[in-house]
Amino acid sequence: MKNKIIKMSAIAVISISLFNFGTNASLAKSEGDSFEQLVQKLEETKNYIQSGIELSINERDQLSIENYNMLHDYLEENPNIDHEKKISIVDQVNDLDVIIYDSQLENKSISYTNNDDTAISPFALEIGGGTSRYKGDILISNVAKSYDVIRHGHTALMSTIPNYVVEAVRSGVVHNPASVYWGQSHINDEELYYVKDAPDSAYLAAYQFAVDQVGEPYNVKTGFDNNDEWYCSKLVYKAWQSAGYRVGPKMGPVLPIDIAASGNTIKYSNVPKNMF
Repeated sequence: MKNKIIKMSAIAVISISLFNFGTNASLAKSEGDSFEQLVQKLEETKNYIQSGIELSINERDQLSIENYNMLHDYLEENPNIDHEKKISIVDQVNDLDVIIYDSQLENKSISYTNNDDTAISPFALEIGGGTSRYKGDILISNVAKSYDVIRHGHTALMSTIPNYVVEAVRSGVVHNPASVYWGQSHINDEELYYVKDAPDSAYLAAYQFAVDQVGEPYNVKTGFDNNDEWYCSKLVYKAWQSAGYRVGPKMGPVLPIDIAASGNTIKYSNVPKNMF
């Protein structure tokens, strides 16, 4: 009986202000919050999730949505936030998703295995009893430099070929061994993401769209609706858009950190650092 009373739906928990310092505001409201207050809210969310209360997939989904709403509200209110702080907040929200989404539960709606041997991750990720979907998964670094000296990160789509990626780099869109770019010593924060609820067919469609652009030129100043020139995150965004999923803001431009901050991308929990 005690456990039944303690276990509330995520919506109810949010509405009674567990995360908002005793007020009746929703978790998703970050208006007027300082960076430190937002960090505290995220930490309290983490403590709640780890308190042992069992949550359904729908309840976990609602918590994730509320976290991203709060994140996006804060970023809209603070467009000039220091990039390091932005990375820190986005990382914390992504790490919360790793805790929120129990792979065994989520496996009911998302397939983690693939019958195509060429599409099995070389990292042999033990997720939901299987391995990473691999093809079409999104690789993101928030510290890589790919245009002049601007530290805006880099992103790519994983290939069906082990250790290969499809990405837009200075030479254009390429289908290369990942080690060519991602093996550089200064890139040590790469993370691998999957797209929530997307079936295998969507992963293949996103991958195929990206491959079809191989040979097209690189241009960081290209318009978002232009499909003849690419930068890294535009390629990944548009590839997944072609598959019917939005993995970033509704309109461009889009940065790698925007893809990481999308509520539709979920970070794998046990991908090794410095994987290339």
